[in-house]
Amino acid sequence: MSFFDNAVIILLLIGVSCFFSMSEIALAAGRKIRLRQLAAEGDIRANKVLLLQEQPGNFFTVVQIGLNAVAIMGGIVGESAFTPHIHAFLSSWLSGPWLDKMSFLLSFVIVTSLFILIADLIPKRLAMAFPEKVAMTFVSPMMVCIVVLKPLVWFFNGSANFVFRVFQVQTARNDAVTSDDIYAVMDAGAEAGVLDKGDQLMMEK
Repeated sequence: MSFFDNAVIILLLIGVSCFFSMSEIALAAGRKIRLRQLAAEGDIRANKVLLLQEQPGNFFTVVQIGLNAVAIMGGIVGESAFTPHIHAFLSSWLSGPWLDKMSFLLSFVIVTSLFILIADLIPKRLAMAFPEKVAMTFVSPMMVCIVVLKPLVWFFNGSANFVFRVFQVQTARNDAVTSDDIYAVMDAGAEAGVLDKGDQLMMEK
């Protein structure tokens, strides 16, 4: 394949990786209170996100399958896309084994840097800034992925559950709101200026 074809494939893989990275962070960071409010207002997508949050096993399995598959494909395609061009560029200064080693190393650095920056850091920071919005945007295609990859999800999820049972690890998440949580919310509201100090003291009493 030509350099252009490989570059297009890498961009597509980066896009897929962005999708999985943003979905993972958004689902984990999405606030249940806000999602329940949106669901009460009639947003079906918020209900889907809440459903995935209640049973996140299949979701996170799909994310890991997707991210690892994309990373492997990115390495394979990236090496064939950049190494020959870097090899030709460095041939004026290097020769022999060092030329091959440096060409491969620089190709690896370029592809890894692209994935870390564009497919990981940037999308995750965006998802952290707007978790509910991102989660509701991606929840439908993510549920399609869960259905399509169901056999793999079943195998890996079952294997993980078996390991947890063997070591007696409790994985159920406790989302009960405690009095400490309520106090923390009021303190945060007072610090942000949303809640008056007098109102905060009255509610705490």
